[in-house]
Amino acid sequence: MPWSARESTSPASVHPTRRRETRALIASAAATVALALLAVPYLFAAMFSVMMFDAPGSTSNPWIWLAFLAVCAYPLLIVAAVVSAWVFLGRQRYTAAFRAAITGIVLVVVPAALFLSAVVVG
Repeated sequence: MPWSARESTSPASVHPTRRRETRALIASAAATVALALLAVPYLFAAMFSVMMFDAPGSTSNPWIWLAFLAVCAYPLLIVAAVVSAWVFLGRQRYTAAFRAAITGIVLVVVPAALFLSAVVVG
């Protein structure tokens, strides 16, 4: 059979589903790496989060409770995003997997960037 343009393996000729699968796989792997990098610094944040309640009367302040619950829920959101990305990828729902992985990456990168900017500026 003679060679034709349809048999080309250039990126432009790759099937859209294959591109979505590759994009979702790369994003899921990046989200997993970002989660692994976040694990150690988060342990320190979780360890010191109980110190929010050191001041007298702080246990009755709803804003401190909200901040404490946000610190506790933050890694659960990231883990849920990464796990759901891999589950969607396994079920061949590539767009949903990509969106879940990007959510996990954003949940890691944005706070890290804000922290680094505060360290550099402040």
